[in-house]
Amino acid sequence: MEVEVLLALRCEPLVQEVQGIQLLLGMVFLGMVFRLGVEVLAQRIPRVSFALEE
Repeated sequence: MEVEVLLALRCEPLVQEVQGIQLLLGMVFLGMVFRLGVEVLAQRIPRVSFALEE
């Protein structure tokens, strides 16, 4: 039983780190998708992109 407790204690920070990495990757992915969507919209509606630049 002591070994299981030690393993659980050692694995917990690793699990938190992996969850943090997954969260970071998810945010990066969402950012890329958002930027792609904005670019596509800007190509579809040229007037909007000119209005944003000024």
